[in-house]
Amino acid sequence: MIPTAPFHFSYELAPSWPPLAWAALCENGSSSIPVIHGPSVERRQHWFCEAVWDGPFSEGNLDQTDIVFGSGARCRGDGATFVSSAATVDRLHLSVRGNRTFVSNSLPCLLAVIGARLDPAFRGYADLFLSVTRGLDDVPDLPIDEGAAVQFAYRTNLRWDGYQLHRVEKCGEPRNLSSFRDYVGFQRAALQRIGENMASPQRTRAYSWLGTISRGYDSPTCALLTREVGLRRVITIDESRPGVIDDGGDIALALGLTCVVVGRLAWTSQEPLEPLFLVADGQGKEIPIAGAAAELGQVVLVTGHGGDTAWSLESHKYANPGTYSGMSMAEYRLHVGFVHMPCPFIGWSQLSDIVNLSRSDEMMAWNFGGTYNRPICRRLLEEAGVPRGSFGVSKTGASIRFLRGEDAWSKKGRRAFLAWLHTRPSGYAVTPRLLIEARVNMLGLAVALRLQRRTRRFLANAFQRVGGVLTDRIKSQRLDDLAFVWAMQAVRQSYLLRHHDEIHERSPWSSTS
Repeated sequence: MIPTAPFHFSYELAPSWPPLAWAALCENGSSSIPVIHGPSVERRQHWFCEAVWDGPFSEGNLDQTDIVFGSGARCRGDGATFVSSAATVDRLHLSVRGNRTFVSNSLPCLLAVIGARLDPAFRGYADLFLSVTRGLDDVPDLPIDEGAAVQFAYRTNLRWDGYQLHRVEKCGEPRNLSSFRDYVGFQRAALQRIGENMASPQRTRAYSWLGTISRGYDSPTCALLTREVGLRRVITIDESRPGVIDDGGDIALALGLTCVVVGRLAWTSQEPLEPLFLVADGQGKEIPIAGAAAELGQVVLVTGHGGDTAWSLESHKYANPGTYSGMSMAEYRLHVGFVHMPCPFIGWSQLSDIVNLSRSDEMMAWNFGGTYNRPICRRLLEEAGVPRGSFGVSKTGASIRFLRGEDAWSKKGRRAFLAWLHTRPSGYAVTPRLLIEARVNMLGLAVALRLQRRTRRFLANAFQRVGGVLTDRIKSQRLDDLAFVWAMQAVRQSYLLRHHDEIHERSPWSSTS
């Protein structure tokens, strides 16, 4: 029976949960929706969020726009709408357990509160998350125990009617993006409204801007656009690949921005961080951002993820595409306490209009041809005084690929993973032979990569070939999937322990795990 009473949230604080994590319980026939949350989630009678959007914060209308970053929910009389980010760098997770439906902005959090574990028979976690690039309608469910599954919601809202969740498109009126002036004006106006929202005095936790910048096209363009609404500080990773300089300090200087340089491997000096990044996408490529942890608290992080789709001239193979880059930060940001805002997703619902603009006669003077070409970005940056040749020369992308064998794990992370393997996790057939081969191959890969970077061309090529062989062995042993399982157990356990310690016995959550 669908409830006739107005829907409402009831809140329960988990003080030591990650600041921005939350989970909601929707029970059939009930108008009350319990929400357990970390300490920095904004809470009101009819809505909650860890988000910014292009409207007044006090009104809480995050469910009535397609320009929203982070997540939350809003009750409106006849139902409740759970709101996902406009960008595919974040998502909502849901699972049905009998007459209860659970929703969370964190995958390990969801598994913890429902007391579920991953299906040991499943293969290919990284490929599952990569499927978002083929279209949002093609993302498969994640199998868990007892034949159940976790579903994902990217760039779509979830409407609870008292009985089940329905996927609903985000609200957003068509905009005129037919000219450069129209498109840039639309971006600037949206960013201005977001800036007012995130700094609202009615927030219990206001945010400030923090940008990212490289020598490419996308992040400098985002930094430029956001500079006009208050961005003053950016971070840059010194290298995109070992020995490949990607420091965007000169561009930041040209834009009048303060730039903090972060070492590509600075994150390795901290406690093992691989789990927080692996649980989001199975690869953890954006882990270098953790080297700037001291800068990341209470900020809206402006990035260029998605620019290779929104601002390129290539036709789109899929009608409803997402982007894989940036996804690995989804769990980490909840723990550190920042909102991730990739500017290219502002206006994403009209991708075809943006691509047509890039191809238009108006933009021909900034169309340089080739495979790495962004006329909109080039025009914006050159008209802002950034010297031609200092950006957009080649695409590299700062990332760590320790599951592809292009980079080694951190020493602490490798030791922690191998120690977990030695516990012989139930259901995963970790044999003594696998333990020995994993240790030898992972250590051998770390040595080969180190020697490859420290020797001249002939020897470097030889060590590269050795690294390739070891990488193939590591993949054949299914260590990439086992690394995801390890990461999930590590992050999930922190939610599980805190859940039992902090939630009152009479809470509706007490019977879920």
